[in-house]
Amino acid sequence: MNPFKLATADFNCDSYLDIVFSESNPFRIEILVGSRSGNYHIEQVLTEELNSTYIWIDVGDFNGDNYPDIIAVDQSFGFIFILLNTNKCCLHKH
Repeated sequence: MNPFKLATADFNCDSYLDIVFSESNPFRIEILVGSRSGNYHIEQVLTEELNSTYIWIDVGDFNGDNYPDIIAVDQSFGFIFILLNTNKCCLHKH
């Protein structure tokens, strides 16, 4: 892992903090899902076939459903990705 930027939220609503981060090599966004034992497992969220780096990543409720969503900005092309949380630790790109 080569974490680049990170943010935290409880993405799967299990009361344990999860960590979302972007990696610079390879370029992708992943979530480390927290558990009662204090261990984490990786849940891959977004992998783009772009030569890009996500320079900014944050968490917020962008669609008003009370679940934390992810926003990421791409450095190379200026794209903004919003990943909406479905409360199954499954986010959908918009």
